[in-house]
Amino acid sequence: MRAGITAVGSGIGQSVVDACRLAKGRIEIIGFDANPFAYGAADCDGFATVPLSADERYVDVLVDKAVEHGLDILVPGLDDDLLVFAAARQRFEAKGVEVLVAPERAVQLTRDKLEWSRALHPLSEIIVAGYTAAEAAALVASGDLDLPLLAKPSGGSGSAGVQVITDAAVLSSVDAGQVVQPLLLPSSSDPDARVVANAVAAGRLVQRAEVSYQLLLGADGEVLGRMATRNRLKDGIPIEIVEIDDQPWWDALQPVLAHLRDLGVTGPVNFQGRMTEQGPRVFEMNLRYTGITGLRSLLGFNEVEVGIAAALGHTPPPIPRGRGRQRVGVRQVAARVRPAPAKADGTPPPSTVLVTGATGWLGRHLVARLDADPQVARVVALVRSPERADECQFSEDVELLTVADWTGTDGERLDEVDAVVHAAADRDPSDPTGKADDLSLLRTLLRSALAYQVPRFVYLSSQSVYGTSRPTPWSEDLAPAPETVYGLSKLAGEELVELANATNNGTAAVSLRLAKLYGAMEGLRWTELVHRFALQAATQEPIRIVGGDQAFDLLHLEDALEAIALAVLPGRRPLRGAYNVGSGTATSILEVADAALAAVGGDHSSGRTLEPATDTPLVFQMDVTRFRAATGWVPTRSLADDMEHLVRLADRSGRSA
Repeated sequence: MRAGITAVGSGIGQSVVDACRLAKGRIEIIGFDANPFAYGAADCDGFATVPLSADERYVDVLVDKAVEHGLDILVPGLDDDLLVFAAARQRFEAKGVEVLVAPERAVQLTRDKLEWSRALHPLSEIIVAGYTAAEAAALVASGDLDLPLLAKPSGGSGSAGVQVITDAAVLSSVDAGQVVQPLLLPSSSDPDARVVANAVAAGRLVQRAEVSYQLLLGADGEVLGRMATRNRLKDGIPIEIVEIDDQPWWDALQPVLAHLRDLGVTGPVNFQGRMTEQGPRVFEMNLRYTGITGLRSLLGFNEVEVGIAAALGHTPPPIPRGRGRQRVGVRQVAARVRPAPAKADGTPPPSTVLVTGATGWLGRHLVARLDADPQVARVVALVRSPERADECQFSEDVELLTVADWTGTDGERLDEVDAVVHAAADRDPSDPTGKADDLSLLRTLLRSALAYQVPRFVYLSSQSVYGTSRPTPWSEDLAPAPETVYGLSKLAGEELVELANATNNGTAAVSLRLAKLYGAMEGLRWTELVHRFALQAATQEPIRIVGGDQAFDLLHLEDALEAIALAVLPGRRPLRGAYNVGSGTATSILEVADAALAAVGGDHSSGRTLEPATDTPLVFQMDVTRFRAATGWVPTRSLADDMEHLVRLADRSGRSA
């Protein structure tokens, strides 16, 4: 299910996003906000800026964005969006996009608190009465209305503009656009009763002992879920919620719910009130999700997942009730860092990249590739051996940092890093300690990256996670089945990366499953298949082949470096999850040998020997469609072209190697 959520920088929009991320079923989130640095943008799978909801272009832009992103449903994340979406429902539905909002006449009723109370108070005394200031003054004077009272904007949200009235004379100064209600005092048995009463006596509003009662209505008016919580608020924002028995509220609200069904209301319905000496009383109602929707989801009440599923005609998952939860919800101001904005010409600011495994064949060339990129301000090479780093002859601009120093007492900080590439890998099958060290370093890197909210984390994995025994091409949907210690260690690393993605939103972590690499580039190992055949051809050593049908997904190192750079550098949306990075084709051993012999002008039949194999030939090939679609990357180097370079390099240095 692909859901668009508006105002993801608001408390409500962010809360809806949080609930979507906790959904058991996959919900792809496309966030919208007028602010490009909206807090919730980092939590979405896609994001786009849109005009403010009051802008006349707002609906036009959202309709276009909904089509562009292939949305199934649009969920309002702001009070102001309710009326806009309700009025424009048919425009969205004409494009195949559902809108999770109640009918327009119902939304209009709840957006005018005076008319809302006049319509629903006669149905049930649970709905508090509402008056104009003049009406309230007359009732107080006649003794039919008691102080204290509460005045608030009739179309307002939260606690903005709320005024406690303990003196009837003040009513004459209340704005005509406000609604006046009896101020509900909590029952004397409530632990916060005295605190609230003392504050009211002093003319202050204390938002304690408030109850939020959330219901979710299906298409036929069926209640799909309900939950009541006792809340403590600060400046209109709930900071503590405790689930309570909802039966008294449920019983008292039945006439109101019957009226809402008559209005055709579906989706979320929220009542806010207090438990008073006279029983439950409601002072406000909204037909939307709320700022604690995400917190309710943490407690098992995922009303967003159920609401979206029901609106799209799917069978919604059940919401459990009455489990006697032993947890309470608490909230506090959260902090997040975001990448700096692009320059005036649209280019992102240069970034700092940390590379591990920088002395390996891939790592040393990756450091050089990033160091030469104008989008990179600084490359930090994290190495285990300073001596090996000296052999790599990095440029003076590359900062060398040893693992021992970085993990020291004052180390493990990534506060100045914008991206991490973990390229370190131990391939020695006889050394399990090296793989354990790699995983330990990966865990340390991830912990620091998450702590400092490093925007991008790239883990270089391997096609070895797929094993060898299953038909190719292997796609990312195929469950890993490693058959070697190396493959198992890479899968363990991927699992750490996935855990990081599941538990944080500030860092986007991706695993790139690389194919078998080759290339005539400094530091290559002549023992690798492609390189060995080139060396044998150059030195006129016969190439002995058993079978010949064994095939590999071969990727030139330079193509791999460009793929990694696309995942590392700013300017495009960060990747999450696992992606195959290879040529997407399978090249047989026989084809590699013939290419090597062709590069030296040799005769295929005399330059190699071919012996029959007794086993079924192994074939390694990955489906790279997903990575190409996400980045636009296409390999540009061919085996035939590079084999000539390999042969020339072998002529110069192969014999000594």
